[in-house]
Amino acid sequence: MIQVESAPAPALAGVWDAAVLGPVREINEQVVDLLCEAAAAAGEGCAGLLGVARGEFLPAPAAARRRLADCPYLLLDAGFGGCARWSRPEGVRDAPAATAAAPPVIDCGVSLARRALLLGWHLARSNRLAARVALGMTPACAELVGALRLRDLEALAEADSGCVRVRWESRPELWRPLLRAALAERPAALAGLQMRGLQLLAADSGFVEG
Repeated sequence: MIQVESAPAPALAGVWDAAVLGPVREINEQVVDLLCEAAAAAGEGCAGLLGVARGEFLPAPAAARRRLADCPYLLLDAGFGGCARWSRPEGVRDAPAATAAAPPVIDCGVSLARRALLLGWHLARSNRLAARVALGMTPACAELVGALRLRDLEALAEADSGCVRVRWESRPELWRPLLRAALAERPAALAGLQMRGLQLLAADSGFVEG
């Protein structure tokens, strides 16, 4: 488990507190449960992320699921790394972007999408450093998300929930070591892998050079 005092740099002081990590962990717990349920339902021979989860993490006891969820960043990608989705929230139903992407590996549903969007909106308004670190939100995206109304978020969650996906769903090679470390109860290895995830998010959000 990564504690508040184990932040990788003094510049992140104030990011690693319960007000941020608590909601992130709560959403992550739902993501992990969905991943396990989808992997179990996929059956033998499934490929990609579900195949990795089925082969490396099932059956997953509650303690292993908690270790995986106890992560300093969101295991969902809500599209906070770009601006196109947020620039015209009222026209989201007419936006063609969702049809261009492949269907999500796991259907996160409207409720979970709503929670992810509300967390992003809250952090965009109150703690943009945390939004960049925990959600991979770019500064330009934070400006747009922070300016949205609650009814805009509701419309996005209901009409565009397919754009809220399991993070790195197309990169099972990133998930495999995380799942193994959580299941084997290797806290040092898991913490190191989580820090690598933070580096990837930081690069994606322009926080550091990739």
